[in-house]
Amino acid sequence: MRSKSPLGAALVFALLASTAYAQDPNAAPYGAPPPPPPGAQAQTPLYSPEQLDQMLASIALYPDPLLTDVLTASTYPLEVVEAARWLQAPQDAQLSGPTLETALDSQSWDPSVKSIVAFPPVVRLMDAHLDWTQSLGNAFLAQPADVMDSIQRLRHDAQAAGTLASNAQEVVTVDGPYIEIQPASPQLVYLPVYSPSVYGSWPYPGYPPVYYGPPPGYSVGLVNAGIGFGVGIAVAGVLWNWGDWDWRDHHVHVDPDRFNRLNAGHPPVAATTWQHDPTHRGGTPYRDAASRARFEPPVPGSAAQRQGYRFYGDQQQQQQQQRQPQQQRAAVTPQ
Repeated sequence: MRSKSPLGAALVFALLASTAYAQDPNAAPYGAPPPPPPGAQAQTPLYSPEQLDQMLASIALYPDPLLTDVLTASTYPLEVVEAARWLQAPQDAQLSGPTLETALDSQSWDPSVKSIVAFPPVVRLMDAHLDWTQSLGNAFLAQPADVMDSIQRLRHDAQAAGTLASNAQEVVTVDGPYIEIQPASPQLVYLPVYSPSVYGSWPYPGYPPVYYGPPPGYSVGLVNAGIGFGVGIAVAGVLWNWGDWDWRDHHVHVDPDRFNRLNAGHPPVAATTWQHDPTHRGGTPYRDAASRARFEPPVPGSAAQRQGYRFYGDQQQQQQQQRQPQQQRAAVTPQ
């Protein structure tokens, strides 16, 4: 496990202290849970469809490969911040293509974080709004199917409003109930910038869509049907398209070869479905109990660890314990 630098510790503290928000100060923020019923144990509730649409509105119309990078990278907010700091160095900010790939080989970040470095405006946006970034990641970890359904819901709204259609920058394809967005050129990606008006009449007044305007330093020139595009960003090599959406089965399909080339220094993956890697989390806490149970190691002496001792279920270990003196078994199996 990597040791935390003073900067890393400060960033974790900032993430702990960050809070969610909405545009309207009187509206319900997407991260604010309703109070539990009297006498009930307080638990972190799932995000509602209204909250998911609110937080995803500003990125739902991104090209599919870029959206894959953003949502998977949002589960590692500390590494996103580190990538933003790395891009502040002029010699790093000007890198692209193979030279950028080579420079990123020395970084231990998750492949998703390395991929968004090719899009400095996106990294700056996620860094500037850490509360939103962390909420995206929390939602994607706890409710991936709901997140994907929200994206499709928003895309259908934009299509119905006449603002989402193929143009010189991107290709919009309808595959049954699913809308896919791909760059018009395989080597050039245009980052879309749009206001919430592209969705037509917003159905949740209490949850207005998140809108930050163009990312810092991103100049928007071309505008098609309410969606603006800046200068195209050249993409190539393994930094682009290591994963793609399986909208029907609600997961991200991974190309292991491309992913592992970006994941140098870490155990290679063989699975073709994206899995969150908690070793890249950097101490950032998980929002809900289910995510904590899946991704956080048991604390020594905790109930979870004691449960593991009681119900390990290995017959050979149980037989070995039966041969031990009674007092030794008591030390191994706490009561």
